[in-house]
Amino acid sequence: MSTVARPSGPLPPRVYWTRRLLLLALTLLVLWGLSRCAAGGGSSPVDNGASPIGATVPPGTPASTPISTPTSTGPPAQSQKHHGHQSTTTRSSRVRSVRTRLEAPSGRCDLTTVGVHPSVTPPSYTGQSVTVHLQLSTKGSRACTLPVDADHLLISVTTSDGSAVWSSTHCPDAVPQRSVVLRPHWQAGLDVVWSGLRTANSCATDASPAGPGRYLLQTAVLTGEPTSTSLELLDPNASSGAKSPHAASSGATDGPRP
Repeated sequence: MSTVARPSGPLPPRVYWTRRLLLLALTLLVLWGLSRCAAGGGSSPVDNGASPIGATVPPGTPASTPISTPTSTGPPAQSQKHHGHQSTTTRSSRVRSVRTRLEAPSGRCDLTTVGVHPSVTPPSYTGQSVTVHLQLSTKGSRACTLPVDADHLLISVTTSDGSAVWSSTHCPDAVPQRSVVLRPHWQAGLDVVWSGLRTANSCATDASPAGPGRYLLQTAVLTGEPTSTSLELLDPNASSGAKSPHAASSGATDGPRP
């Protein structure tokens, strides 16, 4: 037999067989490692206990098995970089406008259907003019035209006991002359300025100013129902003059104070 099957040498045959077995085992180990690297490219994703993104989970997988899913953070309008390219995500809102065609007035308003609602923006002070805001509306079913002047619009300021303080009847120039179009379910605004003077049955420009206190403001159109609201004049020199009329003490008196 050849020396491969039956080694010969100065050492015992057992030594040569041991060397051959070790060399063969080392060769097989190197070949196994190379095959693993070529087939898997590294460690298997299953070895670290996490499934790859997008992988299908086989049936019977425990519910506690973690599955990695992509997430996104940050506000909607945020600059992001992806694969070296920068992209900006923005959100835009659209405003929808609706066109409507207003009805043209068909004639003069029926004064019995016209309402006038007065209001005054506080605070108001004695010795100063007071702007009265009027909201005009109609209860009719068609658009109409309301002539505004001292003959059709009445405004008066009185004390709580009915004593006259000021009236548009005696000061007609305070009412602006114009035509106002009123439409159902709509309101038209108009401002009238009271001089703040206590003119009573005249319109003297040298009259004394109305004193601090509460007054009654009434408005109406000719033949219409009057509407009233309260009006308070504050003393600008008093320490409490800057206090809101709604927070005035209950001890305030109606009408001018002595």
